[in-house]
Parts: sequence; structure tokens; C-alpha cells
Amino acid sequence: MNRACPTGHNQGIYLLLYLFFATVINPLFCESISSAPFTAQSLISNQTHHFEFSSKTEKNISHLFVFLSARCPCSRSYSQQIEILAKKLKKKGIETVGIHSNFEETSQRDQDYFKKLNYSFPILQDQSQTLLNKFGATHTPHAFLIRKNGDIAYHGAIGSSRKFNPEEITFI
Repeated sequence: MNRACPTGHNQGIYLLLYLFFATVINPLFCESISSAPFTAQSLISNQTHHFEFSSKTEKNISHLFVFLSARCPCSRSYSQQIEILAKKLKKKGIETVGIHSNFEETSQRDQDYFKKLNYSFPILQDQSQTLLNKFGATHTPHAFLIRKNGDIAYHGAIGSSRKFNPEEITFI
């Protein structure tokens, strides 16, 4: 059995553990990103995007930030699911933002990959990996649900597999 991608009867146990940690334990140890505002350039257009998390009391989720890669097989396999998720979250008032931090992915081919996907949300270029370090992303796709006050409501995988399978558990 591949321990990184649990299958079979163990999925129920993993789901229960996830739900317990996400709803009971995580709020006790809620992390927060720096409240300092940040600005980043779009990978595809010349647009600049500005983000600020300043409301001390607002606990509503305002953004889903997803670290993406043009070349990572796992990130590529989740591209359609991320777009579906972004559209669902938009209906709830949550904005999705893609972040591309892979400094070795700078070719026109990588830019064309994201253009071809035609995401409904911006993809920010993080060549200096400032946002990568700010959030602490460790893989792609790596998702962060951020509250308006800067608290991290969730961070981690989007699904339970390295290759997206619509029949598997989706975490967000």
C-alpha cells in the first residue's frame, strides 16, 4: 500500500482524523500570515494585484491561495478541479488566486500553459519566492484558505491523491 495515497478501508479513518483536526484541533493552533500587505504581478497580464488582511475581528474566509506549477504532474492533474473549486467559492464570496513560485519555470512554454488553462482567477508570478516564504508552501498544488483577518483557516492538499480522481476525497 502506498502510504502517501491511502486507499481502501483506511480512507474512512483518514477522513475522520482530518475532520477532527480541521474542526477541533486546528482552531486551537490557528496560524496567521503576516498582516503586512503585499503586491504581486500577474504571470499572464501586466496587472498588479494588492492584498491586505487587516480586520482584527472578521473571521470570514476571503481568499483561497493555491500554489501552482506548470510542470508538476500533480499540479497539472488538479487544474480542472481547481477551476471548478474557484467557481464554487466565488459564489460564496471567496476569491481564488493562483501563485506561481517556481523560479526554474520561466519559459514562454510555462506562461502559455497557464494562458491555455484560461483560469477565471489571476495567477501571480512569485519569481523571488516572497509569497512562497510568506505562506510556507511546500508543494504544488498547495492551498491556503485565508480569513479576512489573516488567519489561515486551512492549508494543505486539495485532494487525497497525487493525481486527481473525482471519486476520491476532496479536502476543500
